Amino acid sequence: MEDLRRVIQFAIPVFTANSGTDRSVGRFALIFGAQGGVGVVEDAPNSTRDRQAGYLAARVAGPASTCARSQAEPFRSALIANNLQELIRDGNHNVADLMSIGTTMLGRRHVLPAVVSTLKQIQVEGTFPQGTYLVTVQNPISSDDGDLDKALFGSFLPTPDPELFKVPDDEECKAEKMPGAVIAVKGKISINKGRKRIQLKVTNHGDRPVQVGSHYHFIETNPQLEFDRVRSYGYRLDIAAGTSIRFEAGDEKTVTLVEIAGRKIVRGGNNIASGVLDLSRTDEILKNIEAGNFRNILEPAGDAAHIKPFEIDRSVYASMFGPTVGDRIRLGDTDLWIKVEKDLTSYGDECKFGGGKTLRDGMGQATGESDEDTLDLVIINAVIVDWSGIYKADIGIKNGFISGIGKAGSPDVMDGVTEGMIVGSCTDVMAGEGMIVTAGGIDTHIHYICPQQASECMATGVTTLLGGGTGPTAATTATTCTPGKNNMRDMLQALDTMPLNYGITGKGNDSDPKALREQVEAGACGLKLHEDWGSSPAAIDSCLTVCEEYDVQCLIHTDTLNESGFVESTIAAFKNRAIHTYHTEGAGGGHAPDIISVVEHDNVLPSSTNPTRPYTRNTLDEHLDMVMVCHHLSKNIPEDIAFAESRIRAETIAGEDVLHDMGAISMMSSDSQAMGRCGEVVLRTWNTAHKNKVQRGFLKEDEGTDADNFRVKRYVSKYTVNPAIAQGMSHLLGSVEVGKLADLVIWDPAWFGTKPTMVVKSGLISYSMMGDPNASISTVQPIIGRPMFAPLVPSKSVLFVSQASIDCGNIESYGLKKRVEAVKGCRTVRKKDMKHNFSRPKIHVDPENYRVEADGVHCTAEPSSELPLTQAIIATIVQYFNMKPCVASLAPLALASQVFGAPQGIISLANERNTDTATPARSANALEWIGPIAPAGEEVGMKMVQGARDAQVHHVGGLVRRKKINASKAPQNKIVCDREDMTAAQYGETWAAYKLASVVGALAATNESSVVVIGGGHGHCVDLTACDEAERARIQLCNDNPQPNHVKVQTIAEYAYRIIYECARQDGSGLIWGQQFDDKEFNVIISGCPANYPPKKEEPKAPLAPPKVNGPKGKGPKKVEAVV
Repeated sequence: MEDLRRVIQFAIPVFTANSGTDRSVGRFALIFGAQGGVGVVEDAPNSTRDRQAGYLAARVAGPASTCARSQAEPFRSALIANNLQELIRDGNHNVADLMSIGTTMLGRRHVLPAVVSTLKQIQVEGTFPQGTYLVTVQNPISSDDGDLDKALFGSFLPTPDPELFKVPDDEECKAEKMPGAVIAVKGKISINKGRKRIQLKVTNHGDRPVQVGSHYHFIETNPQLEFDRVRSYGYRLDIAAGTSIRFEAGDEKTVTLVEIAGRKIVRGGNNIASGVLDLSRTDEILKNIEAGNFRNILEPAGDAAHIKPFEIDRSVYASMFGPTVGDRIRLGDTDLWIKVEKDLTSYGDECKFGGGKTLRDGMGQATGESDEDTLDLVIINAVIVDWSGIYKADIGIKNGFISGIGKAGSPDVMDGVTEGMIVGSCTDVMAGEGMIVTAGGIDTHIHYICPQQASECMATGVTTLLGGGTGPTAATTATTCTPGKNNMRDMLQALDTMPLNYGITGKGNDSDPKALREQVEAGACGLKLHEDWGSSPAAIDSCLTVCEEYDVQCLIHTDTLNESGFVESTIAAFKNRAIHTYHTEGAGGGHAPDIISVVEHDNVLPSSTNPTRPYTRNTLDEHLDMVMVCHHLSKNIPEDIAFAESRIRAETIAGEDVLHDMGAISMMSSDSQAMGRCGEVVLRTWNTAHKNKVQRGFLKEDEGTDADNFRVKRYVSKYTVNPAIAQGMSHLLGSVEVGKLADLVIWDPAWFGTKPTMVVKSGLISYSMMGDPNASISTVQPIIGRPMFAPLVPSKSVLFVSQASIDCGNIESYGLKKRVEAVKGCRTVRKKDMKHNFSRPKIHVDPENYRVEADGVHCTAEPSSELPLTQAIIATIVQYFNMKPCVASLAPLALASQVFGAPQGIISLANERNTDTATPARSANALEWIGPIAPAGEEVGMKMVQGARDAQVHHVGGLVRRKKINASKAPQNKIVCDREDMTAAQYGETWAAYKLASVVGALAATNESSVVVIGGGHGHCVDLTACDEAERARIQLCNDNPQPNHVKVQTIAEYAYRIIYECARQDGSGLIWGQQFDDKEFNVIISGCPANYPPKKEEPKAPLAPPKVNGPKGKGPKKVEAVV
């Protein structure tokens, strides 16, 4: 974010890169559009979304900030789209004018290079004086400088100096640095190899142009084209599939024709040569030519030996048909690259849909084939990323199942059409050129807390959920168990209406098997043991015994307390029976500290959840509160705190990173809303893969390949095929294979892992990026993720149950509409069956310092400070004056609140105008009252202070480690507004600084950061004795009446500047910017800076103290060194 070095910006996290559908309310503000568009929350009217987002983009995103790639593109498109709507309403421009104006608003200097590469088109529809019309802007970022006056049209914002923006250099704009980049092998591809060719002279005697497509039978072309039609019998144009040659009126051209392939059957056209190619029919065909008045001229046969095969440059080929063998594709903006291993399509006979393309009657679409013999749907020219390989192919779908993978089309005219992959008049087509297809994700650790999880999962490419619960009960928020027959029936009936595949696990914690059997016979497809219900060896043995009887899987969350024994006792209770171990990880739960040691056992199928994926500098700090809430612990009970802290271990979390990369941990899941995020399974899997690539380099299997194919296959297996195998679902789900249900996810490589372009359920589209439903075409803004038709067809999803529940008639009695399938093969699966993730290293976890070793090698990793596919922020130019009395233009935050509904803790600041009149502004979860910058009286200030308290915005004063302040020791934080002895200007400064600090504090409170910037009004009181030395060194306080341990500053203005400066320069806090500011730059940025700021350079401060964790064996708190 280069311009953060130039302009102080406030940031407010409003959406993440994996946003979709309505995943939004209260948490995400914007969602990406499939064509680089922008979408807002699903329930906002389509007609207002672009305006709201565009206005926010102008006021908040502002062209003066080059935001992170993930949010920059939608904001820039929103800005342009909104301005086009304004110009449309003005009525002074026509469509052609606006198509040109739209390309002049923003320049390359205003955006990141990635935006230029991904934002290729913006389409809007608006009401002109003549009615509603479409405006299409091609390449909206097409100049270096743009026109900021146009970009800020209608925003009432001053136009910033263009010199504030840096034009990206050539190095930044290299193709390989773009998200989703495709690097084609240099060279050419010969098409239609080995076929006969001829050349003919063709003249258009008509008065209109004629355009002939590649696969049109040339003998059947327009009667006004004159050429030797008999010689053209059985031939078509020798050009790239789906392209064409145009003959203008009077044109004469020499064209090369190539022999048709396959069964050599001519169909369609003008019916002058229909039938199997047979040269003995020449006389018959001549009569048909003459009868139809087709122009025909005899031409002597030339020497075909000199005719060269048609060649196409590989980069051009990749742009038309998608990458092929040897081409490399970057996955999103990660450091992961895949290389196409093989191509099952046929060069020259590729399927292409559209005007003049291949898939037309008698060409790529076979004529006269019945519905039974043709595909229902074909996905063409897609790159498949699967455990089985990374390759290009067509995917055929019939009756909801994958019926073929290979070459689709018409065997009448094409060679190599895969059996069962005939495209006919009963076949629909999905274009897969340049796209990646994976199997639908499977999340096997779901707490059924709320039904809205379904849309969250669907929007990220997860199509199958396994877990338990009955809603937000105390038990469900902690354990994935649906206990009892009645609950099982009710939940199966409830999930029957949801658009995903589901399986339910019953409660397995019972030392007597009677009730366990009843739950399985009621429909449970597995039994879950959870420590909160008591995962003792007796309960484990009982549960596994029942699972063995009914062929369902046993899943376990082991005993963090080590109450009945250590991890060895639990492993012994397994008795070598197959079991899926949840939380095989560094901090999620289970035997402390060495639950990860279970990965060395063949009968154990280990999975981890995503809050610790991957290890970052924020991982530890968020976990304590997460554990306390999830497991209903009390901060007032020391033993509860010790229980929670025992689960948070930096060393084992770091070791988890490495074990995933080794293939020792076989699966990834979420632990939804119970210490996990169901909408981030896919995202965090690829974050983990990226982090390991960066820190550990190529895997041994990938060395020398210039790609990460093996690593990618390992990681995609963790949330697709391996969960399916572990849970007895792999006969239907988990991979892109013939015979499996067509639950598929289609990705644009630029957004891989974050935002699917489309999700298919059993061959019918369930979710897709979609434009305005009232527009003339589907690509008009706002483009957002929307549910499609599959959710309305229950049979397109599966309910997984036990075979016993089907056999005894219970399932039939429930009246379910979904496809019901029994899980199977659960008891024979072993770790060796986990695709690319069957490593079984010998694990040792030191009980004193938690050091993790695998086969004697230390497993450790540094915490990441930044990851791809993750944070997205809206940034705003903050206009700084001299602090007397106006601090900044703060209305954009109020706008954010109005558009999105203010999330908890976000402050809405409504009035930035420098006036003397107080103006009330109300917003949910926001400051109750906000007025102008210069107030006239103490009452105003007191209302604002009370508003801050009502909003529960925490003000402690400075940079403070969030969970390091001991609430039981520190006094109640008080904001002291001592107006006595204050001039009006000083009071104005007080209020201005309070606003500034409140904004920074609120933003920090909503950010998922371990460090919170919290500031306040004229005076703060806080007991610093509750902080350690390192923390105290980071705290800057101001108070008119200094107390011991307080730092004195001269004015509130100085304090505000100190806050800003500390925010900007702190490298360790990682709060919002993560950038280094030097004093010179700071002085340029801030106008009216107090004389003593910026302060002189200081020596680097000592790092923060390491987190406190519980030591083993009751030894009390123990400090551990940070992982290096």
